[in-house]
Amino acid sequence: MQRWFASWTNQWVVWLKHCVKSAMLDNSIIVFLSDNGAPTVGIHPNKGSNYPLKGVKTTPWEGGIRTVAAVWSPSLNRSSRVSNQLMHITDWLPTLYSAVGGDVSDLGEIDGMDLWEAISKDNASPRQELLVNIDDYEALRLGEYKYISGSSLLGFLDDWFGDPGYSEHNQLYNATVITGSLAGRALNSSQHWPLDVSALRHAATVHCEMKDKHSSPCWPLITPCIFNVVSDPCETRNIYSRRLAMRFEQQLQRYRRTIVPRNNKPSDKRADPKLWNNTWSSWADNDLGL
Repeated sequence: MQRWFASWTNQWVVWLKHCVKSAMLDNSIIVFLSDNGAPTVGIHPNKGSNYPLKGVKTTPWEGGIRTVAAVWSPSLNRSSRVSNQLMHITDWLPTLYSAVGGDVSDLGEIDGMDLWEAISKDNASPRQELLVNIDDYEALRLGEYKYISGSSLLGFLDDWFGDPGYSEHNQLYNATVITGSLAGRALNSSQHWPLDVSALRHAATVHCEMKDKHSSPCWPLITPCIFNVVSDPCETRNIYSRRLAMRFEQQLQRYRRTIVPRNNKPSDKRADPKLWNNTWSSWADNDLGL
């Protein structure tokens, strides 16, 4: 895995240096993003840590659904900053389409919203609502608040997992290594402002008061929970009230009226690698006549 990552990184750096040399970066947008939180524990655990956010991949908690992304482009206003505007994965299509001069109305009726003005100019995000899940369990964000009813894996992953890791008081992170790398030098040479990695890292760090995390218990398998995930991103203070919950439940009913049947397919025993010399194979190609 390390050799693969090093090889991929080297290829990316070579490409980036070529972009600088040919001035391609003057008209480019580079986006790095994650699809979900780390599976710190569970069936396929890894060393990733979402701490101090609660939960892991497949859960409705912020540790499972709140992810990071990095956007670089000369089209951004001339400052490096951390943006905390609400965004959904479906927003990337209209956002990038708009960024390159497209008319978002050409895309038809889609779920995504154009957030390019929010990203490029730090304007307010047009997205004020985000449906996380509605079938196995319910999770919905409205403004600053998030509603959760039910959970995944019988609630066994409803906790704070992972290593606290980075601390502003330790010296484990060397920003100079980043800014002095081939990629760091390439990016800095092509933009008009310095890339202050330490300042960005500080601004992006989530701080929570974890000692009181069990003072407002939440048992979503028994009764719904509500959190203000702007002031309490680590979901330590359950502020459920019946009046507040009604807003979420009414909106969830509206979503249910437009829901379409699942297109999940049942497992196919022919996919077992032991049938294909213990390798992952395109085992269905014969069905397609390939």
